[in-house]
Amino acid sequence: MIPRGMIVAGGAAAVFIAFPEGFIDVMALSAGAIFFWAGNEIRSLRSKDGAG
Repeated sequence: MIPRGMIVAGGAAAVFIAFPEGFIDVMALSAGAIFFWAGNEIRSLRSKDGAG
């Protein structure tokens, strides 16, 4: 039985080797989405406190 994490890591490595530019784009988009989501979460928490 191969652990799922190894399959995911292997797939990510294969994509990185095949399409380095595309992989970097996907990573940047993922990071951007996480920061965007975190910013919205922080803003909504602040507005609940009445400081927004």
